[in-house]
Amino acid sequence: KGYSLSLHDVVASLPGMTKYQPKRFAAVIIHIKGTTCLAFQSGKIVVVGAKTYYGALLACQVYRLWLETVIAPYKTGIESLEGRLQFKNWRIHNMVAQTKLKKKPDLKKVVDKLSAVSTWNPELFPGLKLLMWLLPKYKCRCKPKKNRSCKCNSRAVVFDTGKVNIMGCYTIRDLNLSYHR
Repeated sequence: KGYSLSLHDVVASLPGMTKYQPKRFAAVIIHIKGTTCLAFQSGKIVVVGAKTYYGALLACQVYRLWLETVIAPYKTGIESLEGRLQFKNWRIHNMVAQTKLKKKPDLKKVVDKLSAVSTWNPELFPGLKLLMWLLPKYKCRCKPKKNRSCKCNSRAVVFDTGKVNIMGCYTIRDLNLSYHR
């Protein structure tokens, strides 16, 4: 408690598993078996690449255990982090799913019919970006930052090939609801 994570010591303690370029990004990047962890100096970690809810939970615990092996100099001398790292406030921030439509969509018609919730500029990006409300818009009480989703909506990118990427969901229920919409 009250300590900050020494990112240079994390890199030194976990050779071959880490990447750290402080001028480009303020976190150590750690790779283990298909997942990636971003470890910040504040002690917060972000794990990406897990395929399931429980896979994400397990990956977070594995990274916590790896970080506990780091021996770093602190004000009181060289100490181990073993037993000092707490696993709390764990939550899913962004689930991503991919699917393929049975027919290839006419993106021009989609953007014409759904112009209030979609954008498409094929010269800049080939996919149509679509905002999908999980709750009716008038029921949303979130205060999202500019260009950010809240828990009341998700986003999809629809390509003319029929492939669809759905993102921004916090639960499997929201992901399924977005898919069916």
